[in-house]
Amino acid sequence: MRAIILEQVDRLLAAQSGAPALRRLEAGEWPEELWEALEGLGLPLLLVPEELGGIGLDNPETILDLRTITETTGLFKLDRTLN
Repeated sequence: MRAIILEQVDRLLAAQSGAPALRRLEAGEWPEELWEALEGLGLPLLLVPEELGGIGLDNPETILDLRTITETTGLFKLDRTLN
């Protein structure tokens, strides 16, 4: 499951990256389209237990993967949902 999720996120980030996106992030603009796409992949629900409507991953590597994603994309909103 972890490999599938990381592959999907890599594809998404490759499609959404580039100089214009970086300039918007540096200007403090929230990457709404990227966030919505990550939500569509279920990323914010990875660590939420299945019985509560999440995906239910509790692997420490998953937490590290998500932290890396927040650091590389500027998606601190996701980081706050993990704490």
